[in-house]
This record gives sequence, structure tokens and C-alpha cells, in this order.
Amino acid sequence: MARKHKRKRKASYRPPTQPKRATKKPSQAKQFPDPRLPTFRIEEIGGVRVKEDTFIFLVDRMRLSDGKVLAWHAPLMPAFYLLTAKWLLDAGEPERQQVLASIVPAPERDEYADMNVSNDSLAMDAIGKIASAVILAAGAIEAYANEAVDRLASTETVEIERRGNKLTVGQSEMVRRLSLEEKLDLVVPKVAGTGSIKGREPWPRFKRLNELRGEVVHVKARGRTDDPDVPSAVGRLMLGEASSCVEDAVAVITAYEPTWLPEATRQALGLS
Repeated sequence: MARKHKRKRKASYRPPTQPKRATKKPSQAKQFPDPRLPTFRIEEIGGVRVKEDTFIFLVDRMRLSDGKVLAWHAPLMPAFYLLTAKWLLDAGEPERQQVLASIVPAPERDEYADMNVSNDSLAMDAIGKIASAVILAAGAIEAYANEAVDRLASTETVEIERRGNKLTVGQSEMVRRLSLEEKLDLVVPKVAGTGSIKGREPWPRFKRLNELRGEVVHVKARGRTDDPDVPSAVGRLMLGEASSCVEDAVAVITAYEPTWLPEATRQALGLS
């Protein structure tokens, strides 16, 4: 279901979880349309050009416990994940840098460590935000790839290899049976009408982000190592390996379809 909505105000994007200041100026109000929503700009209605910015929103419905039906503007998941990840990373990255800028000499220097973190709570806050950003940024790529599967004709197939055997996978089974790499390499190019990015930029950025996401989600050996030259999953985050996670995810999506994300989303991401 879709719903038309005319623009009532123009402003910059501020995530709802970010505290609002009492002295907020009109220019700091929320952006319209919200950049996390799937929106389509309307230029004319019934052959008559619209005078105001007008958009169509996709509407989701659910029945509440009291029996009433609630309609709301549901998010476009890749956009929702990207912008939530951006907010988290924008908040966590300065904290990470502050943690490293405020390290102190260890009380008793030995081979174990030369320096200590001076504020454990700040370190946990930073890593919590950055780890969440990594998971969501990688999730944005996967949500985009799955959405691409939905855009394929039901008669489409792809061929994959499993244990040396060639298998043909139909559209209805692609989301479940294909890996994320296979979706990006075999499915998305069909939808985007372009060649695969595998083997060229930004494929290495996807591989790095996807591997880091795996390390964060599937922490092994309690997430620690005894070798300072082999950092743990959270250690890699503290060293800044996730600092470009949102940019990397955006690069993968826009390499295939530069304008697929809604205009408001691209603006909030600094792409236009």
C-alpha cells in the first residue's frame, strides 16, 4: 500500500534517539521526508504538475492487541541500517579517539603492557556503538542483496557450485540458498544491468567489512588473544578498522545502482 504526502517543512536529519535541545532552531528540525523511508517523488498528478514537493510512502499495517489496525511508514531496510550505523559510528568514533588519546602508563611496566586505558566506561561506550555500526552496515548490504532477489522475475535462475557439483537455483530459493557473496556476484548484476564488482573496487571493501562483521558477531575464545600483534575482534575496532564501515557499505550499493537509495537517504549520507 502507498500513501501520498506533501512536504510541510524543510530541515536537516536528526535521528530520533539523539537528545533534542530545548533551544532547537527551525533549521535543526527533522528532515522531510525521513531519509530512512522508501519514498518516491511525484512530479504530477493526473497530468497536472504539483506545486509542492510531494512523495509517495509505502505503508505497513499491523493489528494491535485491541483489534485496531495501525498503519505506519515502514523503513527501507538498507537505508534504515545505513543511517542508524552512521549515527552510531559518528558518536562512537570520537569516543574511540578520546580513549586512545587519554591512555596512561601502566603502573608497573613489564612485558605485559606499557599503557592502560584510563576510562573503561568510555571505551565500552565507544566499542558498543562501533560494533553495532559494523553489524548494521554489513546488514545493509545483505538487505540490499535480498531486495535485489525480490526484483528478479520468478523465472530467473542462477548456477552455483557446491562440492564440485553445478546446481541451478530458482528465484524463490535464492535468498535462502545463496551466500551474500553469490547474491552480489550473480543476482545483483542481473537487476542493476551491470557487471559484477567481484575482483575490483569496491569488492575488497565488502570482503573486509563482511569479515569484520563475522568476527564481531561470532567472537571466538572469549574475544581475546594473548598476542598484542594479533588483536581481538574488539581490539580491531579500537584500532580503527571499522572507521569506514558505513562508507564501505554505501560504496558497494552505489557501485551497482548509484541512485537506488532514495534522494533523502543519499542527502543524509552526504552523497548528494
